[in-house]
Amino acid sequence: MKIAIIADPLDNQRAGVHVYVRELVKALIANPGPHEYILIRERVDPELDIEQVAIPNTRLPIGFASLRLFFLVPLKLRQLGVDAVYEPAHFGPFNLPRSIKRITMIHDLTPILFPQFHNYHSQLLQKIFLPRILRRTDLVIANSHNTRDDLLKVYPFLQSPTSSGSTQERSSFSTLSNSAEQPEHRTDFGCQSSKAGKEQEQLPISSLTDKVAMIHLGVSDFFRPDDRQDFLEAHGIQHPYFLYVGTIEPRKNLLQLLEAYQQFREGGVAKTLLVLVGQIGWKSKAFDEALSAHPFREDIILTGYIKKEFLPQAYYHALSLIYPSVYEGFGFPIAEAMACGGAVICPDNSSLPEVGGELARYYSTYDTRELSEIMWRVALQGLPTVNRRKAYSAWAARFSWESYAIQFNTIMSSLSNRG
Repeated sequence: MKIAIIADPLDNQRAGVHVYVRELVKALIANPGPHEYILIRERVDPELDIEQVAIPNTRLPIGFASLRLFFLVPLKLRQLGVDAVYEPAHFGPFNLPRSIKRITMIHDLTPILFPQFHNYHSQLLQKIFLPRILRRTDLVIANSHNTRDDLLKVYPFLQSPTSSGSTQERSSFSTLSNSAEQPEHRTDFGCQSSKAGKEQEQLPISSLTDKVAMIHLGVSDFFRPDDRQDFLEAHGIQHPYFLYVGTIEPRKNLLQLLEAYQQFREGGVAKTLLVLVGQIGWKSKAFDEALSAHPFREDIILTGYIKKEFLPQAYYHALSLIYPSVYEGFGFPIAEAMACGGAVICPDNSSLPEVGGELARYYSTYDTRELSEIMWRVALQGLPTVNRRKAYSAWAARFSWESYAIQFNTIMSSLSNRG
């Protein structure tokens, strides 16, 4: 098939979906399979050895972005004679003839399940457009078993009428989503077998449902153990530290991390830093206030974005990555840290046990005391042993972009064969 990929995130994002599209494109260039891929994006990158079509985008005049999405992109797709369109950010293009198959990637359902963590505009767009997009798409790809199960629970029309109903038996989506209070913790997120260290079978699309397939994401080969100390020297880090990597935003539950860090430090352990890598995101006022008032503020380092080559070093030298997110579709930092030989602490919710396997250290999502106690034990043990680092790297190796591309091509072929 001739398949167009809407690759705008390469040009207008820096993290999240940008990372996914970047690594997917690299993997498909190396493993194109029987298909012809074309990137539709805002500008061409001459370094990429793949066909690209630029449809420029501007903020002005107001409304041009919608014009591009609803008319210019669909027009170009018709002119190119593509058989299918893959939308990795799940919005658009619209106005496509039914002869062009549509494949949509769903990274997570956080605006639906956890609207309190998003602005009103994002919530509204998702509630209005996502059900329509999912009804019109020919195939949905999810990035984890948990995301797939949540999709089928929230949007049951995605499930084949002949399905056995195993999704409901395997799990149900989080009930934490719409409560303003700290809700009852749930562990039935479709990831128990991952936490038990069992590799879940990648079933053919026809064995799952008519419209939802799942492929675990990969980890870039860039992430590997790196014991150089450039990162430490650049940020003046001279003590052991716990690490967080990601955007500073409410869903990441960093208020809990600050509280757990305080409890940990008040326990009398030797000076241990907390290093937060990532940019300040949305709804950060509460975090800013808690950080300013923190009794150990001088030992908390906010780096903002760091050089790409520093990230493997940051993972490697940390006592452990702590990733306290309330909900994730996948959880890149967990896989990245392990690929670099780093330890991981995270809650046992959503997809996180799928990615962390039995090597990560888990705690109940809202149990701050449990988190601080794990931090205390890890600090006493010190940095991971050589054998432990090897085990982390070996586990992370199963999240391969080469494998992702092969499965992606197989799914595209299955879609083509379905007519």
